[in-house]
Amino acid sequence: MADAKKPLGQGILKGLALTLKHFLARPIITVQYPEQTLVHSRRLRGCDLVWDPERCTACCTCAKSCPQGNIRIETRLRPDNTREAVVFEIDHGRTMFCGLCVESCPFDAIHMGKASERATYSRESLVLPKEKLTISPERQPSGYFRPQFEAELPPQTLLVYGGRASEGPAAPAAPAGPPAPAGATPPAAGAPKEKVGVK
Repeated sequence: MADAKKPLGQGILKGLALTLKHFLARPIITVQYPEQTLVHSRRLRGCDLVWDPERCTACCTCAKSCPQGNIRIETRLRPDNTREAVVFEIDHGRTMFCGLCVESCPFDAIHMGKASERATYSRESLVLPKEKLTISPERQPSGYFRPQFEAELPPQTLLVYGGRASEGPAAPAAPAGPPAPAGATPPAAGAPKEKVGVK
């Protein structure tokens, strides 16, 4: 039997009621960008890379792991038989910020940055030499693959946490194991466990 016809405009009224409910009940979570900005995730893969010359051994592992070949390094031998990077530049216009160079560096010398605004009018200005890649007040490392930085960064204020100003406590992880079959009752406390596969 066909359903009775619904009153005309009922769907529109339901949608407007839902809009008004959220408009009146929830706090305002938008900001006046760019005057106001939110704090990004601690593990953000920003649109820049940060290089630490004191930790770099010029092993070129980061350049070898880059799938697009965006990192160019030229090295020379020091008198103490160690290498230093004479040229270390990254083409930020071609990189996809996959983080493979950060993950492959054995000495934690290269990090993902926290910046999200690096717009420019020329491609040449996106090729940054080593002098512009070092840590500075404008260029700070994020906690991506670097837990030693993550603990020092402020909590994010993005919408994934419902507009809260801090990250909530992590939920306790459920114990690993196969799901129980439908209709099965959990074993009583202290009951001996059945051995599977043992005869």
